[in-house]
Amino acid sequence: MKLIKTASNIEVKLSLKDWENIGKKAGWTETAQNKEVYDFTAGEARAKSMRTDELQYAIKDLQETIKIQEQSAKQGGNVPKLGYYWDEYHTYSGELKRRRCRKTTILST
Repeated sequence: MKLIKTASNIEVKLSLKDWENIGKKAGWTETAQNKEVYDFTAGEARAKSMRTDELQYAIKDLQETIKIQEQSAKQGGNVPKLGYYWDEYHTYSGELKRRRCRKTTILST
């Protein structure tokens, strides 16, 4: 049994099976199973092939997208690609950081 509080503060007991049925009916189960998985190898290759200005634009775009998605999640919205966008953001940011470190190393020698 699972104890649930409704919006009107009423406590309701549900069995696991009932809870799963509600999830299936609402589409929660399908959404969780259909999450897109980020391919880090392909993402790193894509980041390396981008120009620096393209990386900067993509990072800015991802920051805006993540901000909107997180606001939606806080309001109870369905955001199945939020983790994907975070992974992509970190991949692109890492590549940009590597380029800046490489440039600094070359200039200092």
